[in-house]
Amino acid sequence: MKESAPIAHQPIMKDEVVAHLVTNRSGIYLDCTVGFGGHANEIIKKLNDDGRLIGLDCDPDAFSYCIEKFHKMNHKIKIFKSNYSDYDKILNKLKISQIDGALIDLGISSYQIDEPGRGFSYRYDAPLDMRFDTNYKLKASDVLNTYSKEKLSLVIKNYGEERNYRNIARSISIYSKKGLMNTTYDLKDAVKKAGYRGSLTKVLSRVFQSIRIEVNSEFEKIKSIIESLPNRIKIGGRLAFITFHSLEDRIVKRALLEMDGKSIEDIYGKRKIKIMNKKVIKPSREEVLSNRRSRSAKLRVVGIV
Repeated sequence: MKESAPIAHQPIMKDEVVAHLVTNRSGIYLDCTVGFGGHANEIIKKLNDDGRLIGLDCDPDAFSYCIEKFHKMNHKIKIFKSNYSDYDKILNKLKISQIDGALIDLGISSYQIDEPGRGFSYRYDAPLDMRFDTNYKLKASDVLNTYSKEKLSLVIKNYGEERNYRNIARSISIYSKKGLMNTTYDLKDAVKKAGYRGSLTKVLSRVFQSIRIEVNSEFEKIKSIIESLPNRIKIGGRLAFITFHSLEDRIVKRALLEMDGKSIEDIYGKRKIKIMNKKVIKPSREEVLSNRRSRSAKLRVVGIV
C-alpha cells in the first residue's frame, strides 16, 4: 500500500458528521465503513474516556492501515475486517445489544480509485477486479465475461444510468467472445467502440460505476442495513448516511422517508425513527474548493426518539 494513500482520502464533512452523530460522549458508536480512519479519528476525539468506537471495513488495505493507526488506542476503538452488512455478527461477538449511533459512509475512497491494481478506474491499465473485499469471489472480469448481453445491459442501465447501455453491452460481449475482456483498458476500448455522445469520461465513469456496484452487491447491502440497523440504536441515538451519487442517495432518501415516524417496539421498549435534517446537508463551499471529490456528497441523519 502506498504511504500517501490515506492522506489522499480526506473525510467528508467531518465536523458536520460528528456534530449530528455524537449525542452521548460516553456512548458506543459504529463506523460501518472506517476506511483510513478519518471520520473515526474525529469521533474518538469527541468521546470521553468511557466512549467506544467500533470500526468495520472489508477492504484489506484500509483494515491493515487502521489496525496500525489506532493500535495505541485499543481501549477506545476496535477494528474488524468485515463488510458493514455483517455488523450484527460483530456486535453479537462483542456482546453489545445496542449502540448510540452509526455512520455509514457509502463513498468509494480516493485510495481505491487511485490504486491502479484494484481496477476501479479507467485511468489505469489493470486487471478487472473492482472488489472492495479481495476475498470475495466475484470479480468485474466474471461479470463482464459471463453475463449475457441482456443482463449486462440491465446492469449498465440500472446501476450506471447510461443511455447507450444496449450498444455498450453488445460491444463488451463481442470483446468477451474474442477473449479480449481482461483489463480495464479492454473495457475502456469496448465502451469507445460502442460510440458515445458528449463526454467519454462521463460515460466511462457510469459504466465502471455500474460494474463496481454489481460486483459488490452495493445496493442490496445498503437496503439491508437501513432496514435493520435502527433496531440496534438506543433512544437518543443517531444514524448518519453519506452518499455520493444519485442512485445510492435515492435509495437512502426514499428508505428514510418511508421510515420517518415509524415505531419500533421490542425488548428495549418503544421508540420512533425521526429524520433529523429535513434539508440534506452538503459540504461547504470551502470544503469543495479544497477537496473536489466532496462536491457530490450528501449527509442524511435519522434519530431514534
